Amino acid sequence: MGIVEPSTKANSNLKPEIIKSMEFGADIRFFDNRLGFDVTYYDKRAYNQIISMPSSITSGYSAKYINAGRVDNWGWELQVNAVPVRTKDWNWNVWVNFAKNSSEIVELAEGVESITLAQPMGQNCYVMAKVGEPYGQIYTNGFKYDDKGNRLVGDDGKYLVDPELKVSGNMNPDWTAGIGSTLRWKSLSFGFLIDVRYGGNVYLQSMMRLQSNGQTKETVAGREEYYTTGKGLISQGVNANTGLPNTVELNPTAYWEQFYGNIGNYIYDTTNVRFRELNLSWTMPNEWFNNTIISGLRLSAVANNVCFLYNKLPGFDPECTFSTVNGQGVETAALPSTRSFGFNLNVTF
Repeated sequence: MGIVEPSTKANSNLKPEIIKSMEFGADIRFFDNRLGFDVTYYDKRAYNQIISMPSSITSGYSAKYINAGRVDNWGWELQVNAVPVRTKDWNWNVWVNFAKNSSEIVELAEGVESITLAQPMGQNCYVMAKVGEPYGQIYTNGFKYDDKGNRLVGDDGKYLVDPELKVSGNMNPDWTAGIGSTLRWKSLSFGFLIDVRYGGNVYLQSMMRLQSNGQTKETVAGREEYYTTGKGLISQGVNANTGLPNTVELNPTAYWEQFYGNIGNYIYDTTNVRFRELNLSWTMPNEWFNNTIISGLRLSAVANNVCFLYNKLPGFDPECTFSTVNGQGVETAALPSTRSFGFNLNVTF
């Protein structure tokens, strides 16, 4: 029988996390609760946040727990509820919510200016917490540019990669929203939920690997022409030495292989609109259960993660990331998301 050691080193000197928060809000209802507004502004300051910080593997651990100083979050939350129809047989509820959060790393541990929250192995991509910046900034390498914003190309016809790490995005959305509704007619009820995420970024490592191996539809362009006429693909930019437009032609394999390791080229916007849930319910008549111990019974059919109504990511689910916490800005060979269908039977005694 073997022993599995934890990969994160414990810290007996950790302090308890302290959160100081302030909220202002209003809950307003009109027309016998048929129209309502719920508005909240919050300001939260978290002290001594306990986070996992990567450490040298020579220590026997890949990470260690530390207290992270102070992290501020502030923002707005809004929800609108409406009942457009309310009769004996019909009832229609609609709600819309909106949330926007901003953050800043005010201070970290003593003497620490930045912490790597997540990094795919062997890649120049770092999700970081850095003093003075929002939480979850994504730092990567990327293309080299001249003073006019043109991409620089070497004499071999391939793009030059700037090794300096720069901010390429942030893993957090600019704002989120939701739309839901329930429509009831007698004993039948139909409902749905739509989620909206605007902004935020993710590094798609899978897309980098697929393109550099010529396995995406983008890599097909020019392939047949090269093998029939010899005409290759040109990296659009200017020669770093001459300043003239690049004219060197590459075979399709060399052209797409040059993007491997150019992490900044694979930072994508995670804006999406998701059909989160769909449900249909039937509440059976109570008289069916007279003289029994059952007082009510409801049968429901439910579908979750139904489909995307809009998705900026090319063939990937923004929720299939490195982790659900600090690694949200990184995707590494993620499994496809699943759609689920089910039936519920709710019995009341």
